[in-house]
Amino acid sequence: MSEIQNIGEDLRFVRQVVSRRQTTEHGPSMLLVIWAVYVVIGYTLIDFVPQAAGWFFAIGGAVGGILSWWLGKRYSLRYGELDRTMAIRSTAHFMGGILIAWVFCMGLAVVIPALRGNAGGQVFVVMIGLVYFLWGVHYQRYFAFLGAVVMLGGVLVGLIPRFGWTGLGIVISLGLLVPAFVHTRRADAPTPTPAQ
Repeated sequence: MSEIQNIGEDLRFVRQVVSRRQTTEHGPSMLLVIWAVYVVIGYTLIDFVPQAAGWFFAIGGAVGGILSWWLGKRYSLRYGELDRTMAIRSTAHFMGGILIAWVFCMGLAVVIPALRGNAGGQVFVVMIGLVYFLWGVHYQRYFAFLGAVVMLGGVLVGLIPRFGWTGLGIVISLGLLVPAFVHTRRADAPTPTPAQ
């Protein structure tokens, strides 16, 4: 192959990577599906089996985190765009952000006894919404809107007398599922290649 052909192949590869990045910046849709299922089950448990909800969130959160890491790495390798810095940032943002929110909500509950029940859960949901919102500001835009909805839901869930947590779980799950399916169709479109 001549040098000009090699340069042409390299430029074509770079163009395809940039094009894929623009259409697949959301990452694997399965991640959104996993977290949507996790949220709807966990929030429903708060209303119907509250003693099991904490265990579900702890165990399910750990399993979901491991699955997210594995699927994200697999997705990156499939597209040949393994970005370790981004992987560390996303893990620190979501896992670190939610873990820190949980620790400080527990600390607030120790100091403020009124936050030991549903009110503490509401504060935690508002903090999760903030984690979502900030991810949306910096990386995936639809999370900014979803984060605001989650924060609003965290406030309003205390005003709903029955099945408020279940309703909030459904709203959050839909907020995760809609972009998963909308972006999947766009990401599955064939990558344009330059004319030869």
